[in-house]
Amino acid sequence: MKQTGRCLPVVLLILLVFALDHIAHAEELKPHNVIVRTAFKEVSRTPVIKSHSFDLLTPEIMQEPYLPKFAFSGAHVPEDFPQNIEISGLTKFSPTLSRFFRGPAGQLENGAFFYQRHQLNQAEANLLPLITQSKIIREPAILYLAWIKYKEKLWKESLKLTGYITRSNNKHLASEATYLTALVYYKQQQYRKVITLSEQLKTRISLNSFSLKQKYIYLISLVKRGFWEEARQVSENVISGPIYHIKPYYKIVELSALIDYEQKSYTASLKKLLRVKRYNSHPAYQYAVNRQIAWLLYLGGNYSRALSILNAENIHYSNQYRDELQYLKLACLVRQKNWPAVKSTLGNLNGSSVFYPYSVFQIRSYLKNPKEHPNLFQQISNQVFNLLEMKFYVAILDGNLFFKQNRHQKAEAAFLKALSIDSRSPDYLVAQYNMGLTHLKLRQYQAAEIDFSDLLKIGFEKKVEQVRYHLAYSLYQQAKAAEALHIISALNTATFNRSQQAELLMMKAGSQLQVRKNKLASQTFSDIWSRFKNPESLEFIIQILYDQQQYKQVLELANQHPDHQSHTLRLYKIKSLLALRLFKEAQFAMDQISAEDEQVTELRLKVWAANEKYKQIIKYVSRLLNTSLLPQKRLYYYLSLGNAFFNLQQYRDSKIQFFRSLNLVEEPELKSLIYYNIALSSYYYGDHTSFLNEVNLVLQRKQIPDDIRYNLTLLLAEFYQKTNKIAQSDRIYREYEQKHAYNQTSIHIKRIRLWYQNQNFNKCSELSREKMVTENIYQRRDRLIMFGYCTNNIQRPVAVIKKIKTETEETSDTYRLNELHFILAQAYAGTAQYSRSLTLAKNLIKQSLNNVVRKDTQLLISHNLLKLKKPQKANIELGKIDQYRSTGQYTQSLHLLGEIQFQLKQYHKAHRTLLRIYYLPESTNADRHLALLRLSEGYLAERDLKSAQKHFKMIDPAAVGKEIGGTQRYTSLKKSLKKRHIKS
Repeated sequence: MKQTGRCLPVVLLILLVFALDHIAHAEELKPHNVIVRTAFKEVSRTPVIKSHSFDLLTPEIMQEPYLPKFAFSGAHVPEDFPQNIEISGLTKFSPTLSRFFRGPAGQLENGAFFYQRHQLNQAEANLLPLITQSKIIREPAILYLAWIKYKEKLWKESLKLTGYITRSNNKHLASEATYLTALVYYKQQQYRKVITLSEQLKTRISLNSFSLKQKYIYLISLVKRGFWEEARQVSENVISGPIYHIKPYYKIVELSALIDYEQKSYTASLKKLLRVKRYNSHPAYQYAVNRQIAWLLYLGGNYSRALSILNAENIHYSNQYRDELQYLKLACLVRQKNWPAVKSTLGNLNGSSVFYPYSVFQIRSYLKNPKEHPNLFQQISNQVFNLLEMKFYVAILDGNLFFKQNRHQKAEAAFLKALSIDSRSPDYLVAQYNMGLTHLKLRQYQAAEIDFSDLLKIGFEKKVEQVRYHLAYSLYQQAKAAEALHIISALNTATFNRSQQAELLMMKAGSQLQVRKNKLASQTFSDIWSRFKNPESLEFIIQILYDQQQYKQVLELANQHPDHQSHTLRLYKIKSLLALRLFKEAQFAMDQISAEDEQVTELRLKVWAANEKYKQIIKYVSRLLNTSLLPQKRLYYYLSLGNAFFNLQQYRDSKIQFFRSLNLVEEPELKSLIYYNIALSSYYYGDHTSFLNEVNLVLQRKQIPDDIRYNLTLLLAEFYQKTNKIAQSDRIYREYEQKHAYNQTSIHIKRIRLWYQNQNFNKCSELSREKMVTENIYQRRDRLIMFGYCTNNIQRPVAVIKKIKTETEETSDTYRLNELHFILAQAYAGTAQYSRSLTLAKNLIKQSLNNVVRKDTQLLISHNLLKLKKPQKANIELGKIDQYRSTGQYTQSLHLLGEIQFQLKQYHKAHRTLLRIYYLPESTNADRHLALLRLSEGYLAERDLKSAQKHFKMIDPAAVGKEIGGTQRYTSLKKSLKKRHIKS
């Protein structure tokens, strides 16, 4: 490979090639270029989310640590048979006469009379004989007997007797019997049996038809069993019906208030208690009801009215409720945030009282800002809670407080404590949600992802959109682009504020960049720019354009927005100018940026290198090296200095800089690269001994980057080729080709060219026949062109025609197509198909050709015309001989001109033309002796034996033997001259 003056640099960012010929692309390295790699990776930029909304949650309704039990006072149920049998005057005067004159009816009346007077033995004596009478007498008699047994507490006998009546067709008696049965069960506290009995009765008569006392005992049993919803239905049935001014009715209303309380219907409960309060003026009852009313007012949010009752009535309460009501008072004051009164009330509670921690919990729940009342907050801050529920909520509150104070590790510990306490709490998900936010703050994105993924699976319905929002953020921060896109696509962005919408779009665009959907990313950034005028989105649009090598569009877009010329935009403008090879414009743009701006140092050096300002690079970098620098930057600057000195052909100085950089490198591949640069400097410095030693030093290293090994191979092969060790050069290429895949086809083509340049056309033709597995369409075309040139030179045109014709007919690619046509035309001429060759060459000359191919085509056209015995036209097509000097085809054109002159019988001109070849300095030895051979042949044809012999004697047989057919022509001429000499 020829060295042409100053060598251009190849500057690489880590794993990326920076070449002045094609700045934005990686390209094949050349062995006469040093390589500069930084220690920094230039990773494609993706949006950094600068702000994220952290919507810390608090429990919606703080759970009350204490709710009182409201006892049902005096559940007295009716315990007698209804007085529905009228006692006649005869019975009252003489039960005996009544029984005598009226028979069984009178006897039944006698039994009722004695029952009502509580003379149970006499009542039983009258009733027992009636159990054999008709139903109308028997069933009432049995029912009275059952009541008698009840009064005597003979429960089994009473139940046995009512068992006969509960199935009676007389609904009134059946209902009464059922009630008595229920009453027995109630006395025995068998509430479940009372409920079952009442439900069986409902299958026969509606609940509306139940007697009030039956409803009452049914209701009490439901309450005793805690069946609140069923109890509510029974109580509402009574209250919605007629009003009874009797004690059970108001007891039912009172029970209904208790049911509402248990079901947290505090307003309804309060309304009913205020109603029943008017019907019982007993002080103890009034105090009990007032306590309940105060609680209900508090629970209903009417703190002022609750306080007025507590302050007015508290003096009357027994010690049983003193602490409880102090706590209730404190809870009301807490809700009013009357902290001085709260502190005073807390002082009225004994620290050992169960209500003290409840009170502290209330204060802790609502005094969230320690600065609002610091003394009180300090007083309660060390309280230890025993109830799990209280521990749970205080842990959440502590976590929230630490979070707001930016003490996120403490917040994490507090939320973890909450999550480990009580998973049954309705606010458990609040703790997990806040824990997720804390993990985001701590940048523990994987942990946050788990938190929010779990919430999404569980179904945190009230915050599902926010959960997805935070999950998307945690995924994005982990560069899990596909998952982030999936979550973002499921979001209802209309539920978010403007700032969050912009953030989500930025994450979407960034994720699209990561999964290489650059077109979609560009559209998203455009949406962000149009909606929010976010300058960063404009920067990313330009970055994508740059990555897509649309450099002109980068410049156009940047120039359209002069008001948004950020640092990033200016850098992309400069990089695009470099890529478009507008080096001076890039220099002008770089000059607008302060020389003190270290962020652009690398780009500044590239711009200077592109403008060949190597002395400026040396001056600038030398100054930087006098400052305190990180090893990575110092390394890059030494490499940059080495590159600059190399381009100034100051190879000794470049070598010094590369040696300095070695001390800063541990990474094996980068070390190999620097040794390569050292070897390259030695090569051009002319120190070939050092060069070979340094090359061996690189090759002995275990880890050599592919591009370095490849470049080193080219350099060694070039060295041996220049020192005329062609076989050694080929060996270097061959060994690389056998062992390494990187640029393997490129090496093979270089082998072919090596033998072509050294005119070993047989070897060149042989190698160019080998199809490489890794070759692309361009490399295949390069190989076939070399095959055509070499095989034509060894006079095998038929093989050339077969391969080249197939290539042009079966492949539509236009790469080097004109050269293929030239080689084919040349091969047709080699098979004496001169007309066909002439037609192809004339079509070719009309195409856009490089100068060498154009001159070769002219020579071929002229040659074909000469072979077709058209010397005049051949001479015209050949044109002026001097035009071939610049392309290296001058000698070839003189050979052809001599032949034309011979055909035109311009012998004298032909002799002079051939002698010009002989005396031309640039003529090869073979050309000179072939000219003598043709001159001798011409003189012999003109019968000038003396001149023919004179020039024949000057011919070197070995020189003409290098030309195909040369030896044969020499031998034939020698025989002809001998015959003529003998004859003469």
